[in-house]
Amino acid sequence: MKNKARKIKEIKNLLDHFSGHNETPGKPEGNHIRLEVADNQDITNHITALLEVCYLALDGKGDFTSPGLKGANVEFGVLKVLEMVLNLIPHGQMHCLDEIQGIIEKGPRDG
Repeated sequence: MKNKARKIKEIKNLLDHFSGHNETPGKPEGNHIRLEVADNQDITNHITALLEVCYLALDGKGDFTSPGLKGANVEFGVLKVLEMVLNLIPHGQMHCLDEIQGIIEKGPRDG
């Protein structure tokens, strides 16, 4: 029972010091935009949708039917979307989850 209480305390301490979604990945200077998400699944849904758009644009079968997009530079657009995807990946949160998993998996001999 002591071991479970210690693990819970370690996890709570880790989460208390975790900045989560508020972290600013990449360059800290400059202007930033904010994307509100409901939860982790929403983050992965956004990332998936953006990657699907890049795939469709690069495979050459995605028709730009709008007259305003006829001269669009597909490669530039895809590059900007991929940059956005990289900034959406919650690296800090994934590290925090790895730490929590490590705490949970500790055996009684791990102290």
